[in-house]
Amino acid sequence: TILGWNFSPAAEKRIFSLKKALFPAYFRIGGFAAEFVNFTDKVEKRNWPMRPFNPVHITGEDLDRINRIAENAGWKVLLALSGSRRSANGSWDPSNPLRIVKYAADSRYKFGWELGNGK
Repeated sequence: TILGWNFSPAAEKRIFSLKKALFPAYFRIGGFAAEFVNFTDKVEKRNWPMRPFNPVHITGEDLDRINRIAENAGWKVLLALSGSRRSANGSWDPSNPLRIVKYAADSRYKFGWELGNGK
């Protein structure tokens, strides 16, 4: 699950009803944690030491769920992509954020994008 979203289908249905009251809206997923997002095919369960910069692993299944929640509520998704990944020479490494963009494009999701967490 993304960012600890772990709720039952019944709770998700109630959340859908509440979200419709907030239409129109943007569903923004960003902030400090966006700098540590890692798009992966499969999330491995790991016990990360407690620190403020643990990786946030998301999968295509997570993006599908985000899209479903937003579409059901009539929201637009704005997803922040990490600007922190660096290559050995210090330049920005866009490879992982581009995998997220490619998955969304291949799935025909109409996400909006921002680079970094706004700092």
